[in-house]
Amino acid sequence: ERPRPRSRPPAGADEQRVCVCTEDVRAAVKAAKESSMSPKKSRHYEDPHALLLDAHGQILAMLAGPGGVRAAAGRDDAIQAFEQFRRATEKNKNDESLDELEPKAPILDFLVALNLSKNKYRSRIAATLDILLAREGWREASEGDTNIQDAVESVLEEQRSRVKMGDGSAVDIRKKAADAAAAGTGVGALCVRVIKAYDLSRKDSVGRLSLCVRVSLGGKVKQTPFICSDNPNPVWNALPFVFEVPSTGSSVLLEVLDSNFGKDEHLGSLSLRAARKRKSNGQSGQRYILEGVECGELEVELTYEGQVNEEEGPSSVSALLSRAIMVLDGGAPVGFRNGDIVCLAGHAVTKRRDGSRWKFWARQKCSVCEEVFPSQAAPRWRCHYNCDFDVCEACYEDVHAGLRRTSQASSVGRSSASSLEIEPEGEDEPEVGPRSSSASALAR
Repeated sequence: ERPRPRSRPPAGADEQRVCVCTEDVRAAVKAAKESSMSPKKSRHYEDPHALLLDAHGQILAMLAGPGGVRAAAGRDDAIQAFEQFRRATEKNKNDESLDELEPKAPILDFLVALNLSKNKYRSRIAATLDILLAREGWREASEGDTNIQDAVESVLEEQRSRVKMGDGSAVDIRKKAADAAAAGTGVGALCVRVIKAYDLSRKDSVGRLSLCVRVSLGGKVKQTPFICSDNPNPVWNALPFVFEVPSTGSSVLLEVLDSNFGKDEHLGSLSLRAARKRKSNGQSGQRYILEGVECGELEVELTYEGQVNEEEGPSSVSALLSRAIMVLDGGAPVGFRNGDIVCLAGHAVTKRRDGSRWKFWARQKCSVCEEVFPSQAAPRWRCHYNCDFDVCEACYEDVHAGLRRTSQASSVGRSSASSLEIEPEGEDEPEVGPRSSSASALAR
């Protein structure tokens, strides 16, 4: 039998079927949009305060269920509730509505538990905690429970130790420091990020500037990209450099160079101790005065993890005595300039902060006497750049009193030590505590 011929579809059937499918897809997309933008959801997205209250209520409802905070953080809808709370927090970060949320401590405990169970969202959780702890009410809630405060600080420190590199990957400098210590090749790891320079000076004023910053540590040299500009305040915002720190006495060297016609012109340098913990001041970096030039400053961000030798710190007894001896010898001491105390970056400590709380209170110490401040709102002296250098009221007065006595003695003559009016030790000498004894020694 011969095969029966196929029956051809009528003309225009394919076009009609395509049109019907296209209309069905369009109808489905339209229905999905209408269902996603229901009146209830659109009202919440239009009102950030309502969105915040709704997210806060969802988290409290999960915490009220069986199993406590651990079970709530492990639920499938925990991420959805957190994402809504995160968006609401970002929209209300400058609003008083964040302080009105109660209770606060269970929310912080939930975020810490979520950080442990959901590794993918750790950076977002840390960013949310940063916004919350910028508000006074949330800081007080964290400080009210020592366990919550320590856990929150651990989350933030862990996030700060993760550095994003140029290829999109993240490097954990804590792990790098541990690997260096285990291998015996170093004591820690340092992350250096060059941000910006200020008021750069140059000898040759012809042509445009081709600027870069060269960073050296432990025999390794890295360099930022070049910036061609006439602006003396170049902005790099460069990707971070990660170095292994060979020893606690190692220093990192930063050099600002202008490379034109194959010749590098030195525009200032900066040498900082590498193995040193630096507290966050709420800003992206710290500004340091460049050496070897008339003017110029460099803003960098330094993060160190590893072993720290406290004996080499700037507040050690040997460092204080060295400064005092240099004052008595009439030299230019490290830490003093034009009759003012200067921080480690060379800025004059002339700003008094009274009643202003620390963003993160961890029983901070005075940088001169190393005694803990009596309270979070205790008066302290700082530079105008808010560097990691705090001086208590008593040390500030004692040091300036010693400088005034030294200045008076230098004007009269330095023939004998009696001109400094140092009282001899005896029974009539008043007793002083550990804090005031160090400050008085530096003043004398």
